[in-house]
Amino acid sequence: VGRLRLGFALNNALIDGQLALRSNAALFYNFSLPTSDLGLVSAGSHEFGLAYVFNPKSREEGDSDLLPLRATPDSLALRPGESAPFALRFVSADEVQEVMELKLEGAPPGLRVRPSQARISSRDETIVSVQSENTTSPGAYEALLVAKSRSKRGETNLELKVLATPKLFARISSTVDTVTITESREIREELPLIPRVFFAVNSDKLAQARYDLLSPAQRENFFQDVREINSAYRNLLNIIAERLRANSKAVATIRGFSPGALIESNPQELALRRGQYVRDYLSNNLGVNGAQLQVEVGRPDIEETKNHDRLRLEELQRVDLVVAPEFEEEIFAPIQSEKKEIDAIPKSCEFVASEVSPGAGLTHWRLTLMAGADTIRVFAGRHANLSQRIEWDWQAEQQRRTNFWQEVKYSLQLQDSWGQEFSTPWQTIASKQVQAQPKQIEKIPLILFEFDDYQLDQTSRRLRTKLAQIAEKMKADALAQCELFGHTDAIGEDEHNMQLSQRRAQNVFNELVRMGISPSRLRFKGFGEQHPLANNDLPEGRMLNRRVEAHIRHAQQMSTK
Repeated sequence: VGRLRLGFALNNALIDGQLALRSNAALFYNFSLPTSDLGLVSAGSHEFGLAYVFNPKSREEGDSDLLPLRATPDSLALRPGESAPFALRFVSADEVQEVMELKLEGAPPGLRVRPSQARISSRDETIVSVQSENTTSPGAYEALLVAKSRSKRGETNLELKVLATPKLFARISSTVDTVTITESREIREELPLIPRVFFAVNSDKLAQARYDLLSPAQRENFFQDVREINSAYRNLLNIIAERLRANSKAVATIRGFSPGALIESNPQELALRRGQYVRDYLSNNLGVNGAQLQVEVGRPDIEETKNHDRLRLEELQRVDLVVAPEFEEEIFAPIQSEKKEIDAIPKSCEFVASEVSPGAGLTHWRLTLMAGADTIRVFAGRHANLSQRIEWDWQAEQQRRTNFWQEVKYSLQLQDSWGQEFSTPWQTIASKQVQAQPKQIEKIPLILFEFDDYQLDQTSRRLRTKLAQIAEKMKADALAQCELFGHTDAIGEDEHNMQLSQRRAQNVFNELVRMGISPSRLRFKGFGEQHPLANNDLPEGRMLNRRVEAHIRHAQQMSTK
């Protein structure tokens, strides 16, 4: 039939001390109805009780040192580490301003009260909050809120409830205890420096999101620690500047380009400003002698009367850097990077989360995999989307270093809506070796191709140098084998790109045979756009993806030279 409330109320009561009610002050109701008559009671809420009504007392009638106040609400619930606000009402606005001290009496040390900076509309009220420390024990507490001014003191009761902290917990395990390494490879890779930077349409400034641009102060702390080709390209200008400072005789020509009026306004002027921007960055920010830098406008190799693909035109929004042939090897020399890769079984594993207690509601989770001090993989998510099984196809990782499995540690970290954090203990996936000696491989990328091109430029000094380098390495190790892998950017149809990548690899194959390398020691294959090195949405990414990679497998230990 609803809800019955029985009790008493006090209206306009101002009590100093304790209120004692005689036993006969209570009013009891004897309420009974025959079961058959329950339908006479309407559904809803019924209140029965006794109300004590007092006439409001004027301030002149009361004690002069009394500071009347009231807390609304007078019952608060809060969690450890949180605060709960309430309104504190005084008789007048003047008394709000006079309060000099607020404190809680009878509450545990972890609970304290302080005024809020916020004010509410009524002038005789102020906002106060009770704060609970993280260490406050859950439970119900009756406290006395005391307010003091210079000459008055007021008190009001507060019922405080510190809620129990919900448990945040999980376990994590791996379906694989031991990884068997079937092959390990020590790889020495060249990271080529292609002296070309790209600009947004109608812009004469490089984007910080695409290049690591340093201030003069940052240049002093620049440390060249580049391990993969995208990082090498982002730091292209910083690396070239370091080499120009080390060789004061080298002069760089900075050649600005624009695709022309087809896509940009005032193309000649824009191309010049692009070149000047790069010059100023190298000189002002990176400390290159201005006498080593010359700016000129380049002539784009494009017929402006024809229609061209937008992405093709985007690759002409650039600046090229050119040095004399005798300085090319020193200024534009590739960066040498060494790493290790492995093949192992199984090729993947799963991490299983169990006994998950989300605490106050899971907001973030993070599964971290580490090898020594290096973080090698992170799986993360938000809200309550922690899957019970997280798959790690580590065999598909681009950089599969053998030291991954010297000691791969993993831990699951959780955070809930209260800010609680929990981490599982670190656990280890062991490994065992089948192959005693790692194979020795050199990777030399040949980024020599323009858009939709597969012909080798026989006049290119860079081409002759690279092919001669590969041939020399093959001749120095009579048992070495070389694989040539052709790649394209993502422009065009898949089938066309597959054929284009095959032609690129075959032309390099033919050139090495012409240079005296036996065809039986060479193998070529095209992958089309399947294995990009960089982002195909950017012109620099497409430039890096148009390549042939030479993988030389040595039969003996590589020289440390």
